[in-house]
Amino acid sequence: MTESRSAAEIYQAFLDAVGETIAQRDFAGYSRYYLFPNRLITVQKTLLIETEADLERLFRSMCHTLELKTVAAPSRACSSAEFAEDGRTIHGAHTTWLVNATEEIRQSYKARSTLRLCDDGAWRLSASQYEDSGGILPNQVVSMTDDIPGQKPDDD
Repeated sequence: MTESRSAAEIYQAFLDAVGETIAQRDFAGYSRYYLFPNRLITVQKTLLIETEADLERLFRSMCHTLELKTVAAPSRACSSAEFAEDGRTIHGAHTTWLVNATEEIRQSYKARSTLRLCDDGAWRLSASQYEDSGGILPNQVVSMTDDIPGQKPDDD
């Protein structure tokens, strides 16, 4: 199967679709965009998300944190994306902004993600790495998920 869209177009469409599931607080829709196991790396720790139950705990924590910040959903923009040699993997980077109802930017942070083209034709996330430190959303969310197995603190 040859993809006619650019890696950046696919990556941005993926970000938009996942963002919509977050805005709707739709876990079933959200989970369709993930491969298992899935690796999430922050400056605090690395999570290996092995099951849909693990992902749901992470999703619920993220939604709760967004609600505390009065943010419906993250706004994200692809800054770069390229196909790997296999043509079934995209390595991309994006910036996320958390904007509240009065359009005040509450936070912004950068991430890199890997998407894989599955046999059903869907692009799914296999790994994400968040580059910024401090009180950003990914760090806050993973700090609330100590019950997910496969975690390890990051040693720098």
